[in-house]
Amino acid sequence: MMFTKIIPVVIVAAAFVGVIPSIEAVPITGSIDIQGGGALLTPQGAPLGTATGVDATDGVVMSGFGSFAGTAGTSVNFEPFTFNPTTTPVTLWSFTIGSLTYSFDLTSMVVGTDDSSLLTITGSGMLTITGDGSNWDPTTGNWTYQIASATSPDADDGVFNYQSNTTVPDGGLTVILLGSALSGLTILRKKISA
Repeated sequence: MMFTKIIPVVIVAAAFVGVIPSIEAVPITGSIDIQGGGALLTPQGAPLGTATGVDATDGVVMSGFGSFAGTAGTSVNFEPFTFNPTTTPVTLWSFTIGSLTYSFDLTSMVVGTDDSSLLTITGSGMLTITGDGSNWDPTTGNWTYQIASATSPDADDGVFNYQSNTTVPDGGLTVILLGSALSGLTILRKKISA
């Protein structure tokens, strides 16, 4: 008789545990490469090393992994930014696929290489994915913007890369399942002993 009363309690507990993962936020992981991203802001005819920023233009997702899987070929809207002087935070880019909108905010940047043939800027930033009722966590990650221009500083050939290696937290689900199993064994042991 007691065993039949325990079964509904275990079923309700299992149903509740099954809901927990949908309540937790989903971290953003993976990487994305975007081609394009703006012509350099330079004096007319000046070499790449004199650039002070990147003008707004459109880009295209070249590849995406992890949370960015399936985004290749998508058009990306870039916003202008300056690195001399530095302007942060700024929403650098955004794009929408179906009901999901991806956007990226620069939070820091450092100019690594700035000469007549190569500009490399690195830093960190915050990526957000919104839409479709999902619960994505805004996630920080590292980014790189690189443009090589041996012939024209106005060439629209910059490459933006973002990478996040966030580890997915357990959220306590393992502990809940272990506790439920141990409780069930204790009750079963008492039932067998009686």
